[in-house]
Amino acid sequence: MTQTLLTMRRPGIGDAARPAIDCALWVLKARILDVALVTLLDRKHAALPTYGSDGLTSYPRDPRVDARRHWARRVLPVLKMKRGRVPEPDVARMAAVRDAIGLATALFVDADGAYGRKPVPDGVMAFVKPRRSGPEEPVSSEDLAGLRLVSDRAPPGPDVRAGEYAYDLFAARRLTGPMPRNVLQADVTRGDDVSGFLRRDALCQAHCVPFSSHTPPAIHWPICVAGPRIRHGQYFPDSTLIESVIFDQSLPPDADLLVSDLLRSGPGWEVKETREPMSFPDHLPETTRVHRPRLSAET
Repeated sequence: MTQTLLTMRRPGIGDAARPAIDCALWVLKARILDVALVTLLDRKHAALPTYGSDGLTSYPRDPRVDARRHWARRVLPVLKMKRGRVPEPDVARMAAVRDAIGLATALFVDADGAYGRKPVPDGVMAFVKPRRSGPEEPVSSEDLAGLRLVSDRAPPGPDVRAGEYAYDLFAARRLTGPMPRNVLQADVTRGDDVSGFLRRDALCQAHCVPFSSHTPPAIHWPICVAGPRIRHGQYFPDSTLIESVIFDQSLPPDADLLVSDLLRSGPGWEVKETREPMSFPDHLPETTRVHRPRLSAET
């Protein structure tokens, strides 16, 4: 599959299909050997810190604040919010969330590359006034000069985060230079397979750069704990909501750590034989639930 894709434009849909096959083969190997996937991959961590992400900005402000306050009470060390569709209210939105969660919890602000170079420094300065904050993809990951500008202008303390759209090791390598204070992110469902994900961890070791995962939790946690350089992984309730319908065991946050199951072969979960209607996790308040999509078990 890799050789075939070399003759096509990359990245693309093929670079999302190939990792799915690779992950399935790793799971199959672990099941044949009757070992946990984390054991097969040579686990380096007993558990891994998590950062919680509530995803979309289309939810009304009050439920978003309530959800983060609830997460903060669960002692999650880091929360992540998205920037809005319109840049102007971003600072006020971040201030409301910061007031809700307090200064003890770090806050990431994910722009998904939506800013241009010129407005980024001022926006970043506003975001990181509480020192336990940091921007994620303030400009496109392909704008290496823009990432360096943000990294150079940001105050001491916060990390600049990028890399979830780097579909191969070469793209990840380019990101280690422009951002001397960056955290390199990777998503095993985009471009890199399991081995490629761990190669990025080795790349981060070589360049003294922290490493972090990007959704979905169920497949990432067994892989993340095998990476020596990994700092933390993403806990995304939208992904976990779907995973709870498909799998008989998901990975809810236990305070600030997620721990993989070592007693079951494979990734630690099984596909459900029968699926019940989707239910919402207890850690999401009722006001937030009504704004989430209603999916049937068949969906």
